[in-house]
Amino acid sequence: MRSLQVAATKLAGPLSVKQIAEVAAIEATMAVAAGAALVALEAEDGSGLQRVHDIVISSEARERVSALRAGASGLIARVADTQEPTFLRSVADALSNSPRAPGSSDAFGGGALAALPLIYAGRRLGVMILTWSRDRGFSGNDRTFLTVLAGHCSLALALAFGRREARLADPWVLGDMEIDSAGNRVLISGRPVHLTPSEFHLLVLLAEDPGRCRSRNEILRHLWHTEYVGDERACDAHLANLRKKIERDPSHPERLLTIRGRGYALRVPGLTDDPRP
Repeated sequence: MRSLQVAATKLAGPLSVKQIAEVAAIEATMAVAAGAALVALEAEDGSGLQRVHDIVISSEARERVSALRAGASGLIARVADTQEPTFLRSVADALSNSPRAPGSSDAFGGGALAALPLIYAGRRLGVMILTWSRDRGFSGNDRTFLTVLAGHCSLALALAFGRREARLADPWVLGDMEIDSAGNRVLISGRPVHLTPSEFHLLVLLAEDPGRCRSRNEILRHLWHTEYVGDERACDAHLANLRKKIERDPSHPERLLTIRGRGYALRVPGLTDDPRP
């Protein structure tokens, strides 16, 4: 299968978690002509699934996946908990005698559905879901392609998590600021800065890629582990509090820059130039 080789080659690169989810969703959708796709991964705190990337997924389906907590019932939750992929010719028929529950697949429409667990070395990573607007069967090639692709995706995710954990193990030195992710400590010019958990997680997000602009929505999704963040102005309050603690003059910030109409970025003198998307 040439398309599988192409997908495997793309996933073998040093990609971020979000890039891996995007590649897997796109390659799966193209190979089996799926109408929509979604990749959701386990939240870092183990509280449930968190959407990472989707293609043409309804807002209801996004909300359902974001609401899945550890121990939830329903088809999608069961797939995430098992090592076996699920292929449904018709979601409507499969659920005709089943009660609606968080994580049930009726939010994905009544046509065909494929749900593939993402697992590596016994570690549950998440799930990839593909849907179609109409009923369809799955050939042996379809099942093999999707199952093997899920395996490549799982391996790529495990390697990405490993790179991230290794990076977090050592303190980051960003100019005169040092961030110790393992110890949840921040030093500026050798002096400790006391941050709340939310402020620390926000600073780490921006420090992962200095100079990159993060939107308000992206920041709040990272802090709250949900796709539905409500009033994005809450992000401004978090940034204002953080500025008071790490800026010499919060009214004229030199580190946490506001990119008008786009979001926020961390500037490190001598390391980053103008903020970028």
